[in-house]
Amino acid sequence: MKTRKFIEIIGSAALIGALAVTGCSVVRAAELDEADESAVEIEETESDETDIEESEDQDAFGEEEIYGCCWVDYEFVSTNGELDGQLDYMTLYPNFENIDWDLYPADESIHDMNQIDDEEIRAIAQEYADNGFTIYDPELREKYATGAIGDSEYMFNDGFTAYSETADSYAYVAVYRMNETLFDYFLGDYVCIEDPETTDDGTVIRIGNDNDYVEFNRDTGIGVRYLVCDYSEEI
Repeated sequence: MKTRKFIEIIGSAALIGALAVTGCSVVRAAELDEADESAVEIEETESDETDIEESEDQDAFGEEEIYGCCWVDYEFVSTNGELDGQLDYMTLYPNFENIDWDLYPADESIHDMNQIDDEEIRAIAQEYADNGFTIYDPELREKYATGAIGDSEYMFNDGFTAYSETADSYAYVAVYRMNETLFDYFLGDYVCIEDPETTDDGTVIRIGNDNDYVEFNRDTGIGVRYLVCDYSEEI
């Protein structure tokens, strides 16, 4: 069981990146009590609206540009690791209570692709790096569950996430090994587009458009989530 959520993210590039790579762990960290919660609610104090808006923008984002971007998030009911192949491609979330966040490094990226053991995944990561993407350290993603894609208990563990930022846009990509069952459950609806186009040539299934899509390659067993946020959509 999963509940689809469309979240309009408003913030700086740093905020978009943090929410994008966090995926479902945003919901986990918020510890929502109601399973049928349909959106993440932000509580604000009641005072002068203009002052609040200006001060919050300044405090959170400094001088960075503020813009909007659509991101799809989910609240998953745990599968308890019972989906076909789940224990082969996913691992348990770490115990958040035992994480020492003081040890989290300032630089989250990797500079040596040999840190990625999987040869095919490593080649894909290198291709994105060659095209200007910064590759997040997969070990940090797994150790701290920052950028985890999964349900409330399990996250994918053989792959990477990355981002690229230009003057006009912010792009995010997640590439992980999985099977088609896991793709359908965890990524199948993970696009913001209403009534997205689905193509399937027998090898690759793709849902969405060039700037917002998920796809799965049956031959390689690799799933992809790709999203571009357009900076021109200023708030």
